[in-house]
Amino acid sequence: MKNEIHMEESMRKLSFFLAALLASAAASASCGSYAPVVSNDSVTTQGEVTTAPEVEELSLPDDLDLGGMTIRVLNSQDYAGGEAEGDLVYEEIYKRNMKVEEELNVTFEFIDYLGADYQKVPAAVRQSVNAGSDDYDIITCAGRLSLPLVSEGLYTSVNDLPYVELEKPWWATDMLEAISVNASDIRVLTGDITHCFLERLSCAFVNQRLLEEVGGLTNTDLYEIVLNGGWTFDKMSEIGKNAYRDLNGDSQADEADQYMLGHYLTYAFTRSAYSSGLSFTDRDSVGYPVLAVNNERTVSLIETLTDLFIKNENVIQLQTTSTYSSNNRADKILFGAGQTMFMLERFYVAGWDELRNMKDDFCIVPYPKAAADVDTYRTVSDSNTLLFSVPVTAQKLTEISAVLESMAYYGKQMISPVYYETALKIKYTRDDMSSQMIDLITENARTDFLYFNNLNGMGGEDGIFAQVYNNAGEGFSSLYASLEEAAKTGISDIIKALNS
Repeated sequence: MKNEIHMEESMRKLSFFLAALLASAAASASCGSYAPVVSNDSVTTQGEVTTAPEVEELSLPDDLDLGGMTIRVLNSQDYAGGEAEGDLVYEEIYKRNMKVEEELNVTFEFIDYLGADYQKVPAAVRQSVNAGSDDYDIITCAGRLSLPLVSEGLYTSVNDLPYVELEKPWWATDMLEAISVNASDIRVLTGDITHCFLERLSCAFVNQRLLEEVGGLTNTDLYEIVLNGGWTFDKMSEIGKNAYRDLNGDSQADEADQYMLGHYLTYAFTRSAYSSGLSFTDRDSVGYPVLAVNNERTVSLIETLTDLFIKNENVIQLQTTSTYSSNNRADKILFGAGQTMFMLERFYVAGWDELRNMKDDFCIVPYPKAAADVDTYRTVSDSNTLLFSVPVTAQKLTEISAVLESMAYYGKQMISPVYYETALKIKYTRDDMSSQMIDLITENARTDFLYFNNLNGMGGEDGIFAQVYNNAGEGFSSLYASLEEAAKTGISDIIKALNS
């Protein structure tokens, strides 16, 4: 009974601490910072009267009528939605689209490039625009595939979309400025217009049973470490240093055994670098990006990640196993089976069968920081995050901009609350503090220009960090030297395309 009372009191203190931390983050956020709709209906501080949060309204003219025009959407992630989907989020997408159709008197026509076909979207856009054809009004495309089209001059500037107001809270303006070469000439959009931005935020999943059995910590202990700023890659390694167990008794370290961490290919290594709290691009006096990769902090980070992902006997590289050599669900399978203490993934994995059917309880925390002196946890939304854009051949920019603004506004009212509050924080979590950790992760979401832009091989999922991983953590300096000039040329090419 004493332990239960102590645990309850600890959780109350943690909740209070986290609430204060989130309030501080919200207060310091700049105009245009994106934050999802949360469940709190009011804001209260000690000694003050409860007040309702201020709600931004849509600024479109009340009598705006688009005359029944058809809005053609190149659809790469089922943004038609559907009543029969059986998924609350996709039902809300369907309802949102109907609301926009009704409010503006338009009809959506979805040209589908779903499943693996999403990778064909850039070719379809190039073919259409280069032929001078007005085939699409709105393009939806994974970020890493979409941004090269910016450098080719295929997308309309948001400055030419009169009803799109990036200062409104339904746009992820901080992220859009970060991934754009020029913050005053943005060519792609994301935010509440799609729940993809939220679901692709990186997070760490932690098996609570193994945390206690191997690390000697409760989930409350781990939350305290996170909130005190001590959740680093070194701390993660320390907690899991005795995780390995030869479960099948064959004296071989294989996929049947127990580990601190399992990961597949280069993905977790790369996301860990970009979620470490370090920045790999700066901005010059004009505001254009400049590389900030080749420095002591990056070298130290690579050494830390190499020790964790490659040289650690408590970690299994699943692509090297016979069972999972070509299975990108491998880390989810082992974590779901209770064979790994940690899994470095993204929010949406919480809804996969491997975790929903998991016997052990798990908790959710941010990705670790590079070091304790890094100011805060900085989680990235991965480079497959869906971006919306308008091709330069589109003719009805005023009407299209009204549709985009309305989609984002009603996305904030309808889609984001269902995904964030109902699916992610209730349906997919196992304890109350995990839902509050989700708030912490989301409030501190960020990205890096280098993560979303390939820059001739330096950036992106397959960029310098993936290449270092594939080289067993060695040769960073020589690799950087071989990529530097091409990367600078890549930045220059984007600038030229925007200024032409």
